This record gives sequence, C-alpha cells and structure tokens, in this order.
Amino acid sequence: MKAIGFDVPYFGGDGIETSQCLDDSGDNNLNVNSTSAGADATQTPTAKDAVAAFKKQFPGPNDFGGYSIQAYDAANALAQAVGRAIKNNNGNMPTRDQVRAEMAKTKGFKGAIGTYDFDANGDTNLKFVSVYTSKQVADPAQSTGVCSSKAKNVCYVFSKQFNFGA
Repeated sequence: MKAIGFDVPYFGGDGIETSQCLDDSGDNNLNVNSTSAGADATQTPTAKDAVAAFKKQFPGPNDFGGYSIQAYDAANALAQAVGRAIKNNNGNMPTRDQVRAEMAKTKGFKGAIGTYDFDANGDTNLKFVSVYTSKQVADPAQSTGVCSSKAKNVCYVFSKQFNFGA
C-alpha cells in the first residue's frame, strides 16, 4: 500500500493476526492492527498460570495465539456440560440437544479469563474485544506469540481492550 502512496493505518479482524499476514506485508509489517473477539489472556491476571503452562508445553514462537486460553476455557466448560448431561441421562451417552441444554444452563463458570454465563445459543456473557499492533520487539515471548517468520522479532503486541458488556 505504501508503495502506491496509500499511507494509512492497516486494520482488520482476527483473521489477519497471523504470521502469514506479517510475512506478506514485507517492509510494511509494522503497525498492522488486528482485533480479537475476547479478552487477551496475557493481560488477565486470573489467566497467568494457564498462559505460563501453555507456553511451557508449547514453546514455539507461534504456538500461543489470541484464542488459546479462550479455547481452554471453552473446552473445560463443555466438559462440565457433557458431564452434567451424562449424569442427567442416568450415566448414558447424552444427545447433542441434552449437551447444548446443559451448556445454556452454565452460570458462573470460573475460567482462566473470567467468570462466564452462557445463553441458549452457547454465547458467552463476556463481551471483550482486544486490539493488537505489530511491532519490533526485543523478545517475542513478550508478544502475543504471533510473529513474522521472515522479519526478525516483528510480532503482534497487545494494544488495548474494550469491554462491551459493562
């Protein structure tokens, strides 16, 4: 874009918070902005242990991403809902509808990122959007973990977070 005189901030959704986007940006890979529909776990004190355990188990520069801990929380909430559905079905394999009903009944689930409630559609009551900006960093471990594979230490870094549910 800059090569043709279009010098404006580049902004997109979570689909551009990738190593490939930074690689494809070439010399324009700094100050690329992306959003993520969720709280940034690296900025959430209750997620500190989960983030550290994940990064210890998966230490690669692009192993940890914007939805890693959200997926961890979702899997745990789902496992609990499946367990309740099995119990309510007298120990038998529940149907998909039974599991979905239990998921919708989930209230006060304490996950790494916060305390969740879920609605009938399975959507969470947490309404965070996080913003990331690509920057040159001294240590990629201090970034979101999504870095260019071509440009040394160009990574997405947490910028700010908005809570639309408050």
